Amino acid sequence: MQVSFCKENTQIKEVYEKIYSSHPEYRITWNKCIGECSKCSYKYIARVEGKFIEGDTAEELYEKIINFSK
Repeated sequence: MQVSFCKENTQIKEVYEKIYSSHPEYRITWNKCIGECSKCSYKYIARVEGKFIEGDTAEELYEKIINFSK
């Protein structure tokens, strides 16, 4: 599964580290921008297989990413 994070969203590091360690099969990229600048500064957000996923907490976003393909 392809997961992209915006490198400007500094709060997302916790989600990245958790996915990287628990799901090494995922392709994780850091992009200059993922196209959601209006939310990126205050939301936990990622692009998963081309679709935007967001959460109010790191744990919520992590769970949504992991459950995305189910």
